[in-house]
Amino acid sequence: MASTIADTRKDKHELHQLALRYARACDTHDAAEFAAIFTEDGEIVSPAHTMTGRQQIVDIVPTKLKEFYLRTMHLVHNDMVWIDGDTARGETYCIAHHLTRQGDGKASDYIMAITYANRFRKIDGRWYFEHRRLNLNWTQTQIVDITD
Repeated sequence: MASTIADTRKDKHELHQLALRYARACDTHDAAEFAAIFTEDGEIVSPAHTMTGRQQIVDIVPTKLKEFYLRTMHLVHNDMVWIDGDTARGETYCIAHHLTRQGDGKASDYIMAITYANRFRKIDGRWYFEHRRLNLNWTQTQIVDITD
């Protein structure tokens, strides 16, 4: 069956929602959300680590973000997708803030400028991340004021 413009819009919306859900799952340490957005054989590749399989992603990402940082904030910007049937590829820009407490209401903010290279797969009518590569473009560190 040929894809319609409405189908394409719906698919693009769902794929964009995956990027937003991923960012929120990072910031809220939501293991169940990570499980809901990756295929069983999903993969995250970063400069330092590769996590293969939904269970490894669920076991590592939310736990390590919570362990290493006081809080994070992942801001999704440009988000492009190219759909080919039940597969798609995409590119997502993100600025990610990672705070560590410095004392006296101050935190160090490690800011990452990221471009994610994504591959998606549609299974039973739902889109999932199949592969997500974190490409680190640059970083910056600054001291910020925080509230508890």
